[in-house]
Amino acid sequence: MFAKDIALRARADSISLLRLTDFALKSCTGCYRCLNPEHRCRVQDDLYFILEKMKGFDGIIFSIPTYVLGPVGQFKLFADRLACMAVFQPDFRKIRAVSAIFGGIESWRGVTQSLVNAVIRMMGFDFRGSAFIEAALPGESLDVKYQPVAQGLADALGENSAAYFPCKTLQCPSCGSDLFFIQDGRKVCVLCESSGEYRDGQWIDYRDSKRFTARGFVEHFEGWLKPKVAEYSAQRERHRSLRETYKDIGVWIKKEE
Repeated sequence: MFAKDIALRARADSISLLRLTDFALKSCTGCYRCLNPEHRCRVQDDLYFILEKMKGFDGIIFSIPTYVLGPVGQFKLFADRLACMAVFQPDFRKIRAVSAIFGGIESWRGVTQSLVNAVIRMMGFDFRGSAFIEAALPGESLDVKYQPVAQGLADALGENSAAYFPCKTLQCPSCGSDLFFIQDGRKVCVLCESSGEYRDGQWIDYRDSKRFTARGFVEHFEGWLKPKVAEYSAQRERHRSLRETYKDIGVWIKKEE
């Protein structure tokens, strides 16, 4: 309902809805076949149908609930297939996107918003806004206090509009994550590795890693992941012998027929 409210406020000409649980999504097998653009994923499910449908819109609203301090499981399955989505990036970069993240208690928000937003950026969308809505009940998100949030996200979907990222916690200026670790006195973003010092409410000497840009995406998948797959292929026999060494250790637990 909150997503529909955003779309109505954005004065969408048409609204289409897609619920991930209505489709079959299977686990990634880690074969890396999809790293070659001419190859499609071997897993037979509805992923490509979903991605093809997403190409046809000017704006997309990701509406994701928090389950156990993280995104709902079906979204995790979707996110694990990220390598398959590289060929869709040229189309996705033309599409504006926002996210609405839901949880019952602000202090139990966990990592949902940061992880969902990282996936949206890595898919290549023109990411325009995100908000956490403290609402456990279906109609609670439509309370008066959240109307400005819905309007802010709707405005962010417009052309040439300002981005909208309301947040009560410290955010990474590059990717919007609120997850950091300290290294050599600097706050380092867990998701994008951008870093800086934060004093008196301001970032000082902030360094943007550019991880979630088109260039960063190419550097990771073309510059690191593909060579790593080639390295594995070259050492395949060594890895096979290691598997044989450990093959008969332990007993697999399986469900009886």
